[in-house]
Amino acid sequence: LFMGRGEKKILRYNMKYSTLALILSLLMLIVFISAKDQEHTPVIFVHGLTGYANRFDFVRERLEKQKPGIITESIAFYEGPASIFHSLDQELELVKAEIEKVKREKNITKHHLVCHSMGALLCRAYLMRYDHSVVNYISTSGMQMGQYGLTGKFEKFAPAILTHMTRDNVYLFIYEDYIQDYFSVAGFWKDPIRSHYEAYLKKCKFLPLYNGDIYNPQAEQWKQNFLKINKFIASGCTTDEILQPQLSSIFSFYALTDSAENLIVQDYTHQNVYKNDTFGLKTMLDQGRATLTAVQGCLHDDWYSNGELFDQYVAKYLD
Repeated sequence: LFMGRGEKKILRYNMKYSTLALILSLLMLIVFISAKDQEHTPVIFVHGLTGYANRFDFVRERLEKQKPGIITESIAFYEGPASIFHSLDQELELVKAEIEKVKREKNITKHHLVCHSMGALLCRAYLMRYDHSVVNYISTSGMQMGQYGLTGKFEKFAPAILTHMTRDNVYLFIYEDYIQDYFSVAGFWKDPIRSHYEAYLKKCKFLPLYNGDIYNPQAEQWKQNFLKINKFIASGCTTDEILQPQLSSIFSFYALTDSAENLIVQDYTHQNVYKNDTFGLKTMLDQGRATLTAVQGCLHDDWYSNGELFDQYVAKYLD
């Protein structure tokens, strides 16, 4: 009431400035919240046996449309037939190097892993063996419990010494050092015939170690490394034409037997990886952090190209 004209002008100016500042602050807050809502965890894809990085192009484009702004990358390592002719240890080292390269180039601090076929087994080995920043690990048609069958691409690309072998006598050669060091499939070939199983335990250089079938002095550390992930999602096809048994992808496998004529598939609850919780599978299932799903009617490589399959069993876990 007793202000001068100049003082009233200053007051009006201050009120106008304060109102404008408040509006700008609210707008900035809205933009910040909106940006946070649109942030998505980056996704790194890892291809399978005889695969190529570009096999994931379809599902990557689909995911990028569903989640605008998401970073996706598919790593390239021993693509095509080259993935057959290296040991799994060599492939694991390259997978690790390629993942770290993507993280550096894209400035990624945490990410999801979507891994297919042999790539799914390599991803689990990566999560167990190394320190990592993976949030969710999604495995599609992975050789998680190994392979006992010369089907499709295995038969097509097998080393010459194996081309005239049958499933029942492959054990005579596949566990030899020169095959283990040269042929990736040898690293996850698991023969369930009792008289052959000892050769698997003693000579197979990859799967027994990562599934806890043999003693590993680093087993507890590897288990704790794996348990750092938030979720483990494994899915497999009941009609998979490559994997034998088909649901090795969700930790089913043949029971030990005296004859290949009497093969019986047992689910994950009968397997050492679950009963002894060798890498954390039982822990994660008990905590509701792991999901194992048998999908009806799909084929081994449908995960690259079937949008509905990808949406239902993969994309929904990529938040």
